[in-house]
Amino acid sequence: MTAVNITNHHDTALTVGTVSIAPGKTAAVPRWEMIKRGQPVATWVKLGLLTEAGDTPKPQAPEVVNDPSVLPANKPIEDMTKAELVEYGKAKGLSIDDRATKVEIFDLIVSAED
Repeated sequence: MTAVNITNHHDTALTVGTVSIAPGKTAAVPRWEMIKRGQPVATWVKLGLLTEAGDTPKPQAPEVVNDPSVLPANKPIEDMTKAELVEYGKAKGLSIDDRATKVEIFDLIVSAED
């Protein structure tokens, strides 16, 4: 199974398999042929929120946190734990509900930074 470039046409980041794709960005998604059949990915494809952009993957570079006042510095936002995302979001002045899921917190941060 190979990776396929997938473009996100939604206004928030979508997590496809193990890859989070920012709005309007394209990322290589490993095992796409299998992942595209599962939910909610199949619905996103049907709605046109995700499209195949080609067979030669060019992975999306992860966002790196360079704000030294926010821990952990220089760690890609996609690799942060839920607690780190909460801390990062609050340091950026966002109102983060600790009960939200990691994906909801990630989407909130990404949409606020656009």
